[in-house]
Amino acid sequence: MIFEVSQLGPNIVIFDPVALWVSRFVLLFVFGVAAFHKLSSPPAFVATLRNYRLLPAALTSVVAYLIIGAELVTTLGLAFGQHNAGWLSAALLFIYAGAMALNIIRGRRDIDCGCAGPAQRQPLSRWLVIRNLVLLIPAIIVTQPTMMRTMLVMDWFTVLFCVISVTVLYAAANQLLANRNRALSIQ
Repeated sequence: MIFEVSQLGPNIVIFDPVALWVSRFVLLFVFGVAAFHKLSSPPAFVATLRNYRLLPAALTSVVAYLIIGAELVTTLGLAFGQHNAGWLSAALLFIYAGAMALNIIRGRRDIDCGCAGPAQRQPLSRWLVIRNLVLLIPAIIVTQPTMMRTMLVMDWFTVLFCVISVTVLYAAANQLLANRNRALSIQ
């Protein structure tokens, strides 16, 4: 069972530690890769953020470096089991989804989302917004109480195969979105 309703009250859900570990490692992968891409070329990320046209020009560079810092703190927090990293990852994902959605509503789908770094341009799409909203699920799981039980060898194999599966699916979905957007721009 992935979760159970606590005897402490009807509104408290306690998650199995397998769900916690899978969620932590998936988010660790997502935010670690995102921070790496942004750190590989901070000026390119500043330009990407500027292109969203959500901030005054004078604040764009400062906010870009704050985002990179927040992604690094999130990655380290997840690596060291800090529950607050779940809240920070949820906040970042919600902000990213909101920024993308706002630009899509404005009709600005052609700008780069900034998801894959400067090497792979990926225009905005509703699927990117949905992806970020779906990633809120593991972010919230990381913040919730966990059942007190010993993790068995089979549990760790389950975590390993779930993390591998989810990260491969995540990477494949990102590649499919990038390829789709490239194919649409050629037509």
